[in-house]
Amino acid sequence: MSYRMNRRADAETFDPTVGDRVCLIASAIALILSVLPAQAAEPPTTALPKPDPQLEQLQYFQGKWSCAVKPVNALVNSPAESFTWEIKRTLNNFWFLGQATTKQAVAITHDTMGYNTLTKRFGRTILTGDGQFINLLSEGWVSDKWVWEGSVVRGTQRSGLRETIVKKGDRVFEATYEQADLVKKDWQPVLKETCRKTS
Repeated sequence: MSYRMNRRADAETFDPTVGDRVCLIASAIALILSVLPAQAAEPPTTALPKPDPQLEQLQYFQGKWSCAVKPVNALVNSPAESFTWEIKRTLNNFWFLGQATTKQAVAITHDTMGYNTLTKRFGRTILTGDGQFINLLSEGWVSDKWVWEGSVVRGTQRSGLRETIVKKGDRVFEATYEQADLVKKDWQPVLKETCRKTS
């Protein structure tokens, strides 16, 4: 058998070991990396995006508020229910988180407000101490008025909910809550609220 035939037979039966394969792959990777620009080997920067400027519209609500609420059909001399509503801007300034508590410091709601950069609308979710789940949307301030509109779920029932906030100054606002059938949307006022900022 000739030398040429021996080489061909050797090539056909050559079976590199696992170690040989790893060395070949490592050499190929090293060759590829050696021709790439130096900056490609550096890790990408992980800078956080900046909060949308629209969030500044919610800044009005940040702080601690002393609030009083009562049904619209209540007698004039009937006492209002009092509570404290505190809103803080947090999570790298992307969200406003709040909590309402009674005079006895019992939490009655947890509140989340923010801005949806895709839909260009404000969103709010409220979880209540009696199991209600509230989702609201808003276009933001229109003059001195802010309207939240969405739905409230109680048990297996879902109905429309709208809150209209009217700014009475830098430290005072009044709000009217209305409920409605989600199909008919015949809004009926149910609660009136007044809040004053204390800090």
